Amino acid sequence: MTGRQEWFSVFEKFENTVKIEIGDGTLMDACGKGKIEVETFVDSKWVACTMNDVLYVAGMKRNLFSIRAVAKKGIDFCILKEGKNCMFLQNQKIIARGSAFGNLYKVDMRVSIPSVCNLSNRAESNADTLQLWHERLCH
Repeated sequence: MTGRQEWFSVFEKFENTVKIEIGDGTLMDACGKGKIEVETFVDSKWVACTMNDVLYVAGMKRNLFSIRAVAKKGIDFCILKEGKNCMFLQNQKIIARGSAFGNLYKVDMRVSIPSVCNLSNRAESNADTLQLWHERLCH
């Protein structure tokens, strides 16, 4: 889930907000969902992929990535090297990697900003957007 509406290449606004509970028990309102085009860094190259059913939570300061949600889509999550690294596998192929960042994992990923945004109300540069997603996508 993210608070960055301008990242969505496809966005569907919910008729009514949906309550989402995050790890610390806080309830947040998801206003919609959609697709975000990203690139993951695997085998020394950036690989394009799509994140589906990403929730939009207005005002959210950090991006959250649910291991349980991707597991339901058939993607495996493995922790390696005594918890220092992680990887995501689909059909036994590595599709993303990450490394420990405090008690979370930072995934090696960047957003491919749509050339035409469905909805946007923020005036930030693409460089800021890509860097923020990379730094804030922690688990």
